[in-house]
Amino acid sequence: MTPPLDEWARAYLATQVIEVPIVAGWLRGRLPVGEAAAVAILASTLTHPALWYVWPRFEPGWLYLGAGEAIVWAVEAVVFALWLRRRRVPQALRTGVLVSCLANGSSMMTGILLLPG
Repeated sequence: MTPPLDEWARAYLATQVIEVPIVAGWLRGRLPVGEAAAVAILASTLTHPALWYVWPRFEPGWLYLGAGEAIVWAVEAVVFALWLRRRRVPQALRTGVLVSCLANGSSMMTGILLLPG
């Protein structure tokens, strides 16, 4: 079943509210804050609708969520790493992986804790 657009929009907004400050804070000193915020928005804008509307839903739910989030983390890590590499930031891949895990883990856990039932 495809989730309603308003449900996705609330989750997308929550993702931005949670992840953008984490990414901007983590990348402070490596990128200007506005640029770090922009790349955070870009990364989740690429992955969030794909997870909700393209990634096939399957049971059990925990496996669906885990597999989907693993792909999101990997894709966003690549986005961050490529952006950082383009800006000649040392250890771009390591930093991209860490910031992706921290941001996505935070928003995922927040979502799990706030889910009804």
